[in-house]
Amino acid sequence: LRWFGRMRSPERIRRILSLGALASGCFMAFSFGTNNAGNVAAPLVGAGFWSPGAGALISGLFLGAGALVLGGRLLGTTREIHTLCSIKAGVLTIIAAALVIGASAAGIPVPLVQIVPAGAMGMTCCQSGLRETAGKEVVRRILRTWALSPVVSMGIVLAGLHLAGAGAGVV
Repeated sequence: LRWFGRMRSPERIRRILSLGALASGCFMAFSFGTNNAGNVAAPLVGAGFWSPGAGALISGLFLGAGALVLGGRLLGTTREIHTLCSIKAGVLTIIAAALVIGASAAGIPVPLVQIVPAGAMGMTCCQSGLRETAGKEVVRRILRTWALSPVVSMGIVLAGLHLAGAGAGVV
């Protein structure tokens, strides 16, 4: 930060921060691809429908399409949790991306979609305290969804398999 303080040109500082934001965003997108393309394709690769390469390519294309179609809807959610300056945003994206890439290298699926909002919640807790953070409606809505999603998903899959007559491990 002292380095920025010695700079005289606000335009140069803005340009450097913009390049840093672009780089950290690209790093984040890369990390998302390392883990979530695998998460998307894993059931179909495991069932023998796709090769690992085809699964990564096809799921990667559709991840990009999904980002273009509905990704904008989620862009404001983190801002509702915590207003991030350029430096905080960069730190959050670099840490989140590094965690996801580390997990991917170890073959562990992780939810990047939870890591980023959780990091923003942590920043809000540091600045405003746990009570104010937990009091935000967006935080409560996110935490409810995180708690219910795996349970609902498992229930739907189990019910579907049961209705299809594929229960009791006969798949």
